[in-house]
Amino acid sequence: DDRHLLVALHDDRGDIVGALHGRAPRAVAKLGANAIFLAMLVFAAAAACVLVILWLLIGRIVVSRLRALSHHLAAQDADRGFTPFTDCGSHDEIGEFVRIYNEGSAAFNETRARERRADIEREAAYDANRLKSAFLANVSQKLRQPLSAVIECAELIAEESPEAAADADAIQRSTGQVLSCIN
Repeated sequence: DDRHLLVALHDDRGDIVGALHGRAPRAVAKLGANAIFLAMLVFAAAAACVLVILWLLIGRIVVSRLRALSHHLAAQDADRGFTPFTDCGSHDEIGEFVRIYNEGSAAFNETRARERRADIEREAAYDANRLKSAFLANVSQKLRQPLSAVIECAELIAEESPEAAADADAIQRSTGQVLSCIN
C-alpha cells in the first residue's frame, strides 16, 4: 500500500550532499494524481476560453469586415461608377486594402467622367461640323445663283459696251473667285 520516495539534498553549489527516504501512503499519491488531473483540467478550460475569445475577436475584427467588403464589392457596377467603401479607418491590412480600393475607384470614376465628357464634346463637335456643312451648303446654293447672274450681266455689259469691257472683266474675275471659294 505504501510508496517509497527518495529525494536528493543539494548544497549551495548544486552538489548532492545527501538523500531522504520516505514512505507515502497510496492515498497521498492518489491525492497528488488528482491535483495534477485537476490542474490539467483547469488549464484545458482556460485554453478553451482563450480560443473562444480569439475566435470571437477574429470574427468581429476580421471576418465581419471582410464580409461587409465582399458585399460592397459585389454590389458595384462599372457602368454607374464605383462607390467608396467606408471602413473604421483602421491601419491594418484590411484598412490598407480598403484605402487602395477607394483610391482605385476614385481614379476609375475620374477616368470614366473624362471619357463621358470627351464623348459629349466629340458629339458636340460632330453636330457642329454637320450644322456647319449644312449651313455652307445652303449658303453656297443661295450665293451661286445671284453670282451666276452677276457674271452673265458682266458678259452682256462687255458685249454691249466696249469701253466698259475692262470693268466687266474685273466683275467677272472677282465673281469667279468668290464662286471658286464657295465650291
